[in-house]
Order: sequence, then structure tokens, then C-alpha cells
Amino acid sequence: MKIHMARPEACFQAATAEECLEELQKWSAHSALLPVLTLHEAVEMVCKGGMHEGMHETLAHLGALNLFAVISGKAFSSRILRVFACANEAKKILSRSLSRFPASKFVC
Repeated sequence: MKIHMARPEACFQAATAEECLEELQKWSAHSALLPVLTLHEAVEMVCKGGMHEGMHETLAHLGALNLFAVISGKAFSSRILRVFACANEAKKILSRSLSRFPASKFVC
């Protein structure tokens, strides 16, 4: 599933279609990337790090709602990785413990 970034609040507050279009054009003028950027791509960019200054400015124009979504996505990704790492370690410990018992002890 692809989720594109939310458009700026000013678009939704515009009184007319023309004002909305004007706000969209202003927002899009910051970078050609903004209108096509997905949430997954934005989270991936932030997680990888090493972004150039222009990309920082581009992400800054996403607005508060989008930045909250990106930071939440980064936090969620970090949490999932920790859970999987712990589960993998627990599986190793359990396998090692079970291998110490002879198979005959588990027969009914």
C-alpha cells in the first residue's frame, strides 16, 4: 500500500478552488519530489540518514502532520526491528536449551 504525503493545511482552508490550486502550486514549487513522495519513502530517507541540505529543506515543507507521520514511522520501524531481534535471540536460547535434553525424556 502506498500512502502519499498529506497536502498542506492551507489547501483545505482555502475558500475557493483557485486559492486551493494556488496553495498546491506554492507547495509543489519547493520540490518536484513533494507531490509524489510516499510516506514509506520519506521514512526510509530519514532512517538512512546522510541527506543533503536541500532534502532537509524539502522535508521541512511537508508540514506538521506529515513530519509527525514520518517520525512516528521511524519510531515504529525501530521498535519492530528491536522486537524481531529479541524474538530471534529468544529462539536461539530456546533451541539451545532444548538440544541439551535427550529426545527420550519428551516421549509420553
